[in-house]
Amino acid sequence: MKLPQKDAAPLSEVEAFEQTCCEFTRLLYEYSQEEYRLHQAEVKVYQNRIAEMETRCREYESRLFEGGAYRGELEKKFAKQDRKRQRCASRKERIRKFFFQIAQSVFRLGRRLSGQWGIKDRLKGTTLFKRLYLKGTIDRLRG
Repeated sequence: MKLPQKDAAPLSEVEAFEQTCCEFTRLLYEYSQEEYRLHQAEVKVYQNRIAEMETRCREYESRLFEGGAYRGELEKKFAKQDRKRQRCASRKERIRKFFFQIAQSVFRLGRRLSGQWGIKDRLKGTTLFKRLYLKGTIDRLRG
């Protein structure tokens, strides 16, 4: 969103609010699409890695049990992967909460103004809104 120049006429509050909401919706949609594509790519990579790790672990465990060795090395490796998974999940949760708070300003806190100015109608036409509505997120925002 470009801010008005000093010599240019300032935007009215209605136009600024509408422009902000539209920009937010566009950015949120682009971000969610990009995140979805990246997530799908990561899932494929991790599925391949998990399959490789499972075969390696089976081979390694069979060798360990044959020799009577200690299994602590495998447990450390899996604990490290689990911590990495938890960090990624907490980051996604923070991003989700942030967007939830912003969307709440349109559908709950400022619903009267956004309805009068037609912002809700614009947002309802987006595929992101439809996806959030089907998940029940919009109902939680309203309630």
